Amino acid sequence: MLAVFEHISPHRLPELLVEVHRVLRTGGVYVLTTPAPWTGWLLAFMSRLGLLSRDEIDEHQRSYSQGEIRDALENAGFLPGQVRTGSFEVFANNWAVATK
Repeated sequence: MLAVFEHISPHRLPELLVEVHRVLRTGGVYVLTTPAPWTGWLLAFMSRLGLLSRDEIDEHQRSYSQGEIRDALENAGFLPGQVRTGSFEVFANNWAVATK
């Protein structure tokens, strides 16, 4: 789920993550990326300049820190030792990898 997490309604996210965990086979891997919380102003500015799709940026429901992502995945059933998080693009984006 690359650049999808932020488009999911926060009240639907737990249900979705439980389903992701359910359908993964043992050893299956779930990968996600999402903008870091601090980038909201930057993404809005870039969309005003026409550098990014305004519609796509306006569809963002929420941003998530690495800790919030980790908590959401663990609450969905992934074990703490099975969740890794990090950032890329000068800390502008967060990633997570969760293994079942």
